[in-house]
Amino acid sequence: MKLPTEDLRFYKKPCIIDILKFADRLFYNYNLIEEKVIAPS
Repeated sequence: MKLPTEDLRFYKKPCIIDILKFADRLFYNYNLIEEKVIAPS
């Protein structure tokens, strides 16, 4: 069975969004850890 191109676009978009959200969360957590390590008050 072949999927129409519209279906492929539909399935790819959520994956990209999920990856961006995951990367954004990792970057945010990394910044929080970096702040605690570099500037412990």
